[in-house]
Amino acid sequence: MLNAFNSFLNDLSMPDRDMFTTIAPMGWETCTPLQIADFFAYEAMKESHRFEVHPLRLKRRSLVELMDLHSVQGRGFHLTKHGITEMKKGLEQELERLKHL
Repeated sequence: MLNAFNSFLNDLSMPDRDMFTTIAPMGWETCTPLQIADFFAYEAMKESHRFEVHPLRLKRRSLVELMDLHSVQGRGFHLTKHGITEMKKGLEQELERLKHL
């Protein structure tokens, strides 16, 4: 694996090779923090898992704190069941339209 990794780093045709430094395990102190999109995706995945597997468990504190931020506050919580049903119906109609192209 180390040979493959080093070959990747030495390959000048690889545009993002400078983003990688090592394949060695590191502690959190030396790792790059998650980007905000990664954090949102992780929290959404954990919330969907909670909803499906442990519906009585409270939301994760990190998600609650995130959703309480003024810049994020309440986004997505105003969708009604009817609104979600209508969005789904529209997506299904668009999928059918695309199948016939």
